[in-house]
Amino acid sequence: RMFAARGAGFTVTAHTDLKTVLDGASYVFTTFRPGGMEGRHLDESIPLRHGVVGQETAGPGGFLMACRSIPVLMEIAALAGKDAWIVNYTNPTNVVTDAVTRYSDAKIIGLCDQHVGDTEMWAELLGLPFERLEADWIGLNHATWAERLRLDGEQLDLPTLLDDLEIPG
Repeated sequence: RMFAARGAGFTVTAHTDLKTVLDGASYVFTTFRPGGMEGRHLDESIPLRHGVVGQETAGPGGFLMACRSIPVLMEIAALAGKDAWIVNYTNPTNVVTDAVTRYSDAKIIGLCDQHVGDTEMWAELLGLPFERLEADWIGLNHATWAERLRLDGEQLDLPTLLDDLEIPG
């Protein structure tokens, strides 16, 4: 319905057979959570029991998620064939994308939209309008940091902003 509302010139269909849906596809967008929320809970809680932050994209939790995600993406890559582009949003995107690149002939690019949420958080913490704020993010997935911050195109003095920041709590 979203595509139709915007007048998009294509249709979206649902299938339960992976081979059927990938046959002849030019682009394959992947975003899934193998193991569901139960798997996420394990990814986050097991490391915590050992004094390590659990997270689905980095550290031991990211490794556990990768162990479930990579086999699925490898199957998708094999079924999609060499002509389709895979646009991967499945976490941990960098590890999953690297595995597909190394061990298949598939064309794949891994993307992560974490920077959007992080920029929104910076805007809120600093009392700045999100729509006018830009940040240069460095890193992969959820292990990123802002190197520069601009408001209306003008670079802000990030160290001074951070020194003046009062975090509630």
